[in-house]
Amino acid sequence: MKSSLTIGLLIILTGIVLGQNDQLAKLAEIRYWSNRDYTRAVIQLDKEVRFTQKILQQPDRLFLDLEGTSVPNTLGRSYDVNGVFLRKIRVAENRPGVVRVVLDFNEIRSHSTFALYDPFRIVIDTKGTPTRQNPESDSRTVTTTEATISLEKSPSRRQIVTERDIPGTPSNADLSLTRTLGLKVQTIVIDPGHGGRDIGTKGNRGLTEKELVLDVALRLQELLQKHLEIEVILTRQSDIFVPLEERTAIANKMGADLFLSIHANASSRPGVSGVETFHLSFASGAEELAVASRENARAQRSVRELEEILRKMVQEDYNEESYNLATVVQESLYEMTQAARPQTRNRGVKRAPFIVLVNANMPSILTEIGFLSNPSDELYFEEEKARQQIAAGLFKGVSRYVDILENNIQSLDKK
Repeated sequence: MKSSLTIGLLIILTGIVLGQNDQLAKLAEIRYWSNRDYTRAVIQLDKEVRFTQKILQQPDRLFLDLEGTSVPNTLGRSYDVNGVFLRKIRVAENRPGVVRVVLDFNEIRSHSTFALYDPFRIVIDTKGTPTRQNPESDSRTVTTTEATISLEKSPSRRQIVTERDIPGTPSNADLSLTRTLGLKVQTIVIDPGHGGRDIGTKGNRGLTEKELVLDVALRLQELLQKHLEIEVILTRQSDIFVPLEERTAIANKMGADLFLSIHANASSRPGVSGVETFHLSFASGAEELAVASRENARAQRSVRELEEILRKMVQEDYNEESYNLATVVQESLYEMTQAARPQTRNRGVKRAPFIVLVNANMPSILTEIGFLSNPSDELYFEEEKARQQIAAGLFKGVSRYVDILENNIQSLDKK
């Protein structure tokens, strides 16, 4: 009788423990993009959790405690990183129901953390000091690492190692692009919005935003490579899904000098038309909030939450340059499209909190090339000639900005 009672209690207790484990969030994977002085890490879980973070020094490391979380191997795991800034990632159960993720760095200068949703993930951006380079060398080997660590499988790693001449990083991190002597635009990252399962907006005739902006981006890439002879990287070159946080990470990882995200707009009023260009900041009005909400999709619960994130980040490094880039691109895009379609409206340069622009380490903008919700615009977008005109307008804007930048540098050199 006693043994039966004991077995029954063990079964009940086992059931309680298993039930508690089922309620815990599961740490699915950790993705990261890293170069010599920057890392974006994304911790992905299967449900929302509370978390705390802290930075420790000597050696420098950042850790996050994820509450109500489980990890398959409670003994802990350590992953070496092939980089000169991010050195190692460690994952272990810190105490029952709490998983600790530790990022080991060479030296941390600044960091910011924010959460995205559907699925829930925590994004950590860290800037710092790399290991010392040879002071006698005018160039450096740029090692960029991109990897996905699955907590249930063996880690898979995609490494890109390239060598190119890049001007030395200024000692004062607050120096902006246009004030950094000798720095020229060498690399541009173009981001065709949406893709894969995320179609973006859709016109009445069936044209999708993801299809339109990819075509324009490929045409823009060809123009830039042909006429400016600069490196152009696309965040996607086909109809694939790329998370918002990965798009920014690609630009940062590759040390891009400019970042341009291309989108097509939508409105509940079919007659609304025109082109507009955004830079990252707090939204200036209801319309800007609406555009940001649509482009951010389900990644952020609300634009208001993202504005709170921006207040905490206080990222002012490239605000002026981003505004200048947005102004030149908007003017050129409007000039080109208005010449082809006189009814095109210039909706101007605006500001809004777009996730894809958060923590970009270069002047970065998002342009809306027109309204797919407008039947006339959709008909125009279906034409190959129209897409080439839009690409030409964007090219003209980028080219003008590059000219302005280089002229400023030459003027400074003469002083």
